[in-house]
This record gives sequence, structure tokens and C-alpha cells, in this order.
Amino acid sequence: NAIPGQKDAISPVARLEAYAQLLEKFPQYRARYQDLGKHLEKSEPNNVAVLEVLADAALANGAAEGKAAALGYMERAVQNGATNPQDFERLATLLAGAGRASDAIAPLTHAIEIAPYDVTLYRQLAGVYVSLNRRPEAVDILQHATEIFPQDDSVRKLLQDVNSGEK
Repeated sequence: NAIPGQKDAISPVARLEAYAQLLEKFPQYRARYQDLGKHLEKSEPNNVAVLEVLADAALANGAAEGKAAALGYMERAVQNGATNPQDFERLATLLAGAGRASDAIAPLTHAIEIAPYDVTLYRQLAGVYVSLNRRPEAVDILQHATEIFPQDDSVRKLLQDVNSGEK
């Protein structure tokens, strides 16, 4: 409840989280989001929301050093209690891109535990297994995915490809 005559102040971290929620529909807020995250880096260096925006800003750089910095931020976000499955998915993508595909398995497995009805996570984990020449694990995860998502043609096709050795 607001106190009459006093201005309600939103904490900078709450504002950062609000910007994060707006980005998908309103990308014009990205600059404000990234600026606020950079501003909070010194005062909130281990805050998951701050680490997420710092990773986002580093990836916007596009260069190899930006990807390496983003990987560091996402590893710290997970170490500091990240609970969003997208954080684990992003970490896994960065790990695989850095040539650390075997390290990408744990975050994807955890993401599936958090969000068991996100088909993208199953496909990504299967892709990691295939890249590591661990086809039996890829087949297992895809068979499990076909049970959860029987209507998803892309999962069945991927399973066929993995079984035939195409992927």
C-alpha cells in the first residue's frame, strides 16, 4: 500500500527484472536494461538478474571475447542460484560453443528437471549427446521426448535421424 504524500521507489534490481520481462515484446528497452545492469555490476556482482543482463550485453558484442565473458557470467549466475531454465539452456549453448559440450549435459539435464515440458531442451540435449558420439544417450532422451510430446513431428524425425546415424 502506498503511503500518501510519499513517492514509491522501485529498487534498481526490481526495475532490471521488469525490463527483462519486457524485452521479448518491447526490444526497444534493451539499451536501458543493459545500461542498468552495467550500473548494478559493482553493487550487485552476484545477483542472478544482474549476471543475466551482463551476459546479454556481452553476447551483443558478438566477438569471441564477448561469448567468453557471457559464459563466465552465466556460470556465475548458476552458481549463485539461477532457477530459470533459460539460464541453464543459455549456459549449455555457450559451453557447447566453447568446445565444452560434455560440460553442457549437466545444465541441460537440470533445465529439463525444472521445465520438463520444454521440447527444445530435449532436442538440445540430444544434439549435445550426438556431438559427443553418445548416440545411445541421444536415442534415450529422444524416446523419452516422444512419450511426452507424441504430437511433435520434429522430435520423431530427429529420433529417426539419430537412429539411422544421420545426425
